[in-house]
Amino acid sequence: MVVRGRPVTTGGDIIIAIDGGKLRTFEDLVAHLVSNTEVGQEVVLTVMRNGDQLDIPVTLGKRP
Repeated sequence: MVVRGRPVTTGGDIIIAIDGGKLRTFEDLVAHLVSNTEVGQEVVLTVMRNGDQLDIPVTLGKRP
């Protein structure tokens, strides 16, 4: 995978969006979750997996 023009080796999915809103950093994801969601809510994560873009519905649980 190439990120910002550089090849990157990943060990799994890369989250690129939540509910259609693009993410640039992990902090963007956390901020969205804290400000716009609650436990039990379903969100859609858009991920890159092996070069393919997938939309995956996820039901949120309580953060430990």
